[in-house]
Amino acid sequence: MERRLKGRHNIPVKAIVSFADTTSQECKTLNISGDGAFLITDHVKPEGTRVLMSIFEDTKTNRLIKRRHMVKVEGTIKRSTIYGMAVCFDHRQQFAWM
Repeated sequence: MERRLKGRHNIPVKAIVSFADTTSQECKTLNISGDGAFLITDHVKPEGTRVLMSIFEDTKTNRLIKRRHMVKVEGTIKRSTIYGMAVCFDHRQQFAWM
């Protein structure tokens, strides 16, 4: 049974993830939505850990111009696996993902 309110999109984007107890780490998303993301990483944190993420998306406007968009969100680790961790974004910081 699907419990997510918003559908996830299988879009690999770069994310810089920061925790209170360590330095930042760079990850890729496996999937992402307006509510959260699954981060691929070997350095997982336990459920309940607070996280600050900077999510980057590169888009080309034409053959010569490339733009980088960045969104900063805060959230909480909801699930950790051997493949990575699921982050639920704070409700006040949800965003629309296309």
